[in-house]
Amino acid sequence: MVRFTSKADTLQQLRPLLSTAKVLPLVSFSVNTLDDWTGILSKLKQEGLLTQRLIVRSSAQNEDTAQSSNAGKFLSIGDVCGEQELLEAVHKVAAAMGEENGENQIFIQPYLQDVEMCGVAFTADPNTGGNYYVINYDEKTGSTSSVPDGTGSQLEVFYHFKA
Repeated sequence: MVRFTSKADTLQQLRPLLSTAKVLPLVSFSVNTLDDWTGILSKLKQEGLLTQRLIVRSSAQNEDTAQSSNAGKFLSIGDVCGEQELLEAVHKVAAAMGEENGENQIFIQPYLQDVEMCGVAFTADPNTGGNYYVINYDEKTGSTSSVPDGTGSQLEVFYHFKA
């Protein structure tokens, strides 16, 4: 059974369980371990990620919880190339989450291009707590951030009653 924890950890747990979807490779680490940049780079090399365009994403402890969704609240930086640009992006994402919780995580994945659809899925109606799966999605703009950051103007919503 998957126990939802941080966004990064949840994605790692879901990777081997999915059959019709895919979670791209990722490397995650806590803000407390930023001083081990060599170790972080080693993990990225091991996953074959350093030769690609990357996205640096937040995984704050209070980002997605059973009580609330803060989708789009924190910083993600996409289309990052090279070790220096990566280091700068990691520090910007860490700073945007705040310094008070060193257990906040950052994760790095390949940066998607030519996206056909993006979205955010909820296991309960985010407005009412109702017994629905709710997916907010954008299949018109090609943006990977229009749903979580709220900039999408042509979003679609899919509701599925669980019972």
